[in-house]
Amino acid sequence: MRIKNITLFHVFILLSLLVWNGWIYMHRNEGYAYKEFLSYNSLYYPSQKPILKSLKLIHADSARIQLSNLKETKDAHLNYDIHLKEGREHYFISFDNDTLNKIEFGIDYASNKTFKENGNDRPAALELFYSSIPTGTFKTYGIHDWQYSSPDGKADLIETKKLILENIGLLKTETDLEKIQKIGAYLLKSLDKARGLPLDSMDHFNGLKRFKYAVSTKSKIWCGDFAGILAMFLNSEGISSRLVCTEGELGDLKLGGHSMNEVYVKELNKWILVDLTSRAIFIKHQGIFLNTIELYEMHRNDVLNLNVTTLVGDSLEATDYTNFKEFYSNYFTNSTQIVYYFNTQFDPHSFTFWQKWKRYFFPSPTFATYSGTIDSNNFNFNAKQTAFITLIGYFMYSLILLVLKKLQKKTKTNS
Repeated sequence: MRIKNITLFHVFILLSLLVWNGWIYMHRNEGYAYKEFLSYNSLYYPSQKPILKSLKLIHADSARIQLSNLKETKDAHLNYDIHLKEGREHYFISFDNDTLNKIEFGIDYASNKTFKENGNDRPAALELFYSSIPTGTFKTYGIHDWQYSSPDGKADLIETKKLILENIGLLKTETDLEKIQKIGAYLLKSLDKARGLPLDSMDHFNGLKRFKYAVSTKSKIWCGDFAGILAMFLNSEGISSRLVCTEGELGDLKLGGHSMNEVYVKELNKWILVDLTSRAIFIKHQGIFLNTIELYEMHRNDVLNLNVTTLVGDSLEATDYTNFKEFYSNYFTNSTQIVYYFNTQFDPHSFTFWQKWKRYFFPSPTFATYSGTIDSNNFNFNAKQTAFITLIGYFMYSLILLVLKKLQKKTKTNS
């Protein structure tokens, strides 16, 4: 009787663990994926650019600046020695490439001689009071790591480039900003009348096919389609863009979500927001092009003097942000999460059977959440891992017990 009760107990535990794991699997798309939480620097400072790793005095009137993350700066070294001047001075390191032109540092230096003249026997000291590049340690990602590209075949990219040539006529000498303006204006003119609820099948199309369905009135489009179409048009011109989404929850209430693009502009060395759904090609504050987080913070703090480059009639004009504030108030709340998708989210190989199982059980993120907008964690993902490990562990434990019992029974029979 006792052995039977123990057996029933093990069966009950295993069934309970199976139900727990089964419930999690059925709800796996409801917050159980692993999330990467990143700082502003991690999201907006690409690994192609350097970070100030250290600054130290090496001997009288000389300091060594150590940089890191010089992946694409072939003419740069990790260490730079500079001659120091007394007091607060600015120093520059120049580079001859497109990724990096010049770094500026502000250093306050006092030599041992200066201290002695003032009756103090302290050693020479220096302090950094300004740096044009970030300092410290944080995760960095390359521009390509964020590349928003649906499974575009070469033929589709060539067709997209041909479509741009025939309808827009971009010049090789034009800057990224000029190309983005022209492509954005063309897409707004072509797609404005197609706004609405799209077909379910649109989620599986690349940007070119979505564009064709929209202009031929086969389907309406909304924010995700605008973002996918713009990304493909930019990809065909060698301009990198990434998908940024807002989402959030307030208790059991799911807040409205929105999808938009951020585009990496080479001449600015910066990710900037481009949102065709709201008709905002550029959003600027005092001449500075804004990214999503900058706009989010300024929107929440009611910052004035924001203007938006948008299509008015057939021409691009700068208008006041107050005309767009109501639209963004639907998505920029104090419960908003801002999510950035890695290029793995759009790689077909990421959705093979084994890759799905890998992401299900191991930290392998396809997106990152900005850590500065809302407190969050990977509690659900950790619970999923715990449930599965517990199930496997208890199954192995039960199996070992069963084998031991059989061996014990066999020994008794033989004796």
